[in-house]
Amino acid sequence: MKLWLASSNLDRIEQLTGSGLFAGVITNPDVMAETRLPVAKFLTQVIARGSGPVFYQLRGRKCEEMITESERLLALAPERIAIKVPTTMEGLNAIAILRKRNVLVAATCSPTASLAVLAEAAGANYIIPWGSMVAERGVMDRETLLADISAILERQQSPCEMIVRASASADLLRLARLGITNAFIWEKDVERIVRQ
Repeated sequence: MKLWLASSNLDRIEQLTGSGLFAGVITNPDVMAETRLPVAKFLTQVIARGSGPVFYQLRGRKCEEMITESERLLALAPERIAIKVPTTMEGLNAIAILRKRNVLVAATCSPTASLAVLAEAAGANYIIPWGSMVAERGVMDRETLLADISAILERQQSPCEMIVRASASADLLRLARLGITNAFIWEKDVERIVRQ
């Protein structure tokens, strides 16, 4: 299983990705806001300190805004920046455009298996489901959603993979049993998972 670190702490990013345990870093607007750094400066520092891809979640809502924002950030380090795109109609269009340009893309905020199918069809390399939202609303439990998406990707023989949050060692085992090959771990959970 590939592990991804979710963090805004530059020292911890350097320490944990430098160890080789983590394949790269995943961010989101809330995580980045904690740093109080401009986006470009934060990403440049993560790239300098860490290893592997750095996933950045777009803030634009329209496809054109997403593409413009992506271009600006990819200019920093095209081989290291990966783009997270919300799974909306505008986002699906942006995913298709970015993939045609060979950009590494994750479709994020995908709370249903049907949206995951659409994201995969648009060309997403990764899908980051929003299982907690589905569970909170009583639509289905998180594990059923993940099992559905995993089975669909496997049956379609898709190269697209899921990246799913693991907050405990038992989560890692459940994800592995479902055939999920990528998990992200929040920095605050790393040591606790190891101790468990």
